[in-house]
Amino acid sequence: MRRVFVDANIVIDLLCERHPWFPQVLRIFSMGDLKQIDLYCSSLSLGTADALQHCSAQTVDADCIVTRNKKDFSASEIPVYDIDEFLDLMQFENNK
Repeated sequence: MRRVFVDANIVIDLLCERHPWFPQVLRIFSMGDLKQIDLYCSSLSLGTADALQHCSAQTVDADCIVTRNKKDFSASEIPVYDIDEFLDLMQFENNK
């Protein structure tokens, strides 16, 4: 087995160091780095991986996420606002 396609979840597990999967995923990518296997993924994987954006927001300790598509973040632990909601919230906070 030489040519291995990894799906978006595996890429996210690596980039976000998601546990409990990260150690195993790191081994797979290390095998690729050592040229033991050839790794492939779709260029669309990252673009369609909404969890990567959530993970990135967690990494920077974001107070909220602003999006045009709130349903993509239905499981978010971070408050999610559409653009109008966010602007209304900021106006409210500035008028306190």
